Amino acid sequence: RRGMIAEAETAGMLGDVRTLLEITYRPMAEVADSTGQYTYARFLHQTLLYRGISSRWPIVPPEVAGPNLDIARRLHEQTGGFSKAKFDRHIEAVAGLYLASMSARGLAVAQRQRVAPFEVFFDDLLSMMTAALLAGVPSQAHAPQPARAYRIDSRATKPTGRKSR
Repeated sequence: RRGMIAEAETAGMLGDVRTLLEITYRPMAEVADSTGQYTYARFLHQTLLYRGISSRWPIVPPEVAGPNLDIARRLHEQTGGFSKAKFDRHIEAVAGLYLASMSARGLAVAQRQRVAPFEVFFDDLLSMMTAALLAGVPSQAHAPQPARAYRIDSRATKPTGRKSR
């Protein structure tokens, strides 16, 4: 994440919702076991169904993000003044979408179904997550943008296990 944050900062993208979501979720998305399963995402999906999700999850720790980058606060600012409760509901939707999508992809891989290449899948997922977070934002200033040429270099992360297909 440090590399992703540095790259986004250099590009002036630390105020961009999609970039902040990518910094938050990509490192977890690249964690797959030797069979292509996203067991960590499935574990979290099951756990959080019973425990609940809020803007406190996932947290990018200050020692990684740096003392001046509070990603949850920056995301909240981009929602155009959502109350804390409404922001939490949107973050729940985003996290649920992420976890369900990762779990479904892992199961499809296990069942030897055809799946989109990881970068195509994750780009689509980021678009959906951005739209979910910004749904209901009163201003079009932060409306979701189509996928752009700028993309955080995934090599800035250090994936654990095998890269997804």
